[in-house]
Amino acid sequence: MLAKDPSQTGFDHWRTSPPIQAFQNGFIGWDAARIQRYFEGELPESALDPKTNITKEQFAMLNKKGGETETVVIYQLLEKSLTEEPSSDPDEDSGDDEGEEEAWWHWNVRFQDVNELVETLETMDSLRVFCDESFVGQDGVFDVQRAKKAFVDGGKSG
Repeated sequence: MLAKDPSQTGFDHWRTSPPIQAFQNGFIGWDAARIQRYFEGELPESALDPKTNITKEQFAMLNKKGGETETVVIYQLLEKSLTEEPSSDPDEDSGDDEGEEEAWWHWNVRFQDVNELVETLETMDSLRVFCDESFVGQDGVFDVQRAKKAFVDGGKSG
C-alpha cells in the first residue's frame, strides 16, 4: 500500500496497482523514527480500513542509496520476547504478556526479497533467525535467502 503524503485521507484498497502515476511525496526528509511516530499517533483511521491492508506495525522505506543498490528497508514492530532466545528457566517464560515491551526491527533487503521476508516474518517461529544480525552482509544488506535456509534447516548458518 502506498502512502503518498501524511495528510492523505483516502487510500487504495488492498494493493497499489502499478504503474504508479507521478506524485509529490510528502514523506521526503522524514527519518524512520518520525514515520514510526506517524503510525503510532497520526495515521488517519480511514487508512486502517481492512480493505486497505495497511498495518501500523510494518512499513517500507527507500533510503538514499535504495535506487542504485535495488534495496529497501523494511520496518516491523515486534514484541521483544519474540526475538530473544527462550529462557532455560521455565518459571521465567511463564510471565504475564500484558504490557509487553515492543521494539522496531529493520532489514535492508533487495527488492526481489521483500515478499519473501514479509511472508516469512508472519511465521513467528522464524523471528529469532531473522533478527540475527549475522545474516547482514558487509554491504549492509540482510541475506533473506541464507536466513530462510537457516530457519528451514533448524540451525544458524550465519
